[in-house]
Amino acid sequence: MNCDPEELKEEMLEHASIRKAIRVYQKKKKYKDPQKVAEQYCEFMCLKILQGDFAAATAKLSPGRKVDSFWHTHLLDSAGYIEFFSDVFPPLGPVVHHDAEKSYDDDEDIEKRKKRQQRYTRLFSKENAHSSACVSQVIKG
Repeated sequence: MNCDPEELKEEMLEHASIRKAIRVYQKKKKYKDPQKVAEQYCEFMCLKILQGDFAAATAKLSPGRKVDSFWHTHLLDSAGYIEFFSDVFPPLGPVVHHDAEKSYDDDEDIEKRKKRQQRYTRLFSKENAHSSACVSQVIKG
C-alpha cells in the first residue's frame, strides 16, 4: 500500500471503479464538477484508510454531502468497490464500510471543525479544508 497521501489519492483516481463512478455521477447532473467531487472523495478515503477507520459501527470520520453522494455512487458498483480496496490494499485489503445513519454530523461544533481542518490540511497541504471534502468527527457517547 502506498502511504503517501497525494500518491495514494492519484492511484485511487486512476482506478477503473472511480472512473466509472465519475461517469455515473455525471449522468445524475447533481453537481457540476464530478471530477472535483471524485478528488475530494479520494482524499476522504485516504484519511479513512491512513487512520484505519474501516468499520461503520466505530467510524470516526464522515464525509460532507457531496462526497457522501459520490460514495453512494461508488458503493452501487459493489464489485468495483470491493476491487478498489483489494487494489489499494493488495491482495485482499480491508474495505471502508458505510453507515447511512452516520452520513451527516449536523451537531458538529467549532472545535471539531478546527481539529478536522488541521488534520486535512496537514495531510493534503490545502487551505480549503473547510470544503465538503473535509470530514467531520462522528460524535461518540
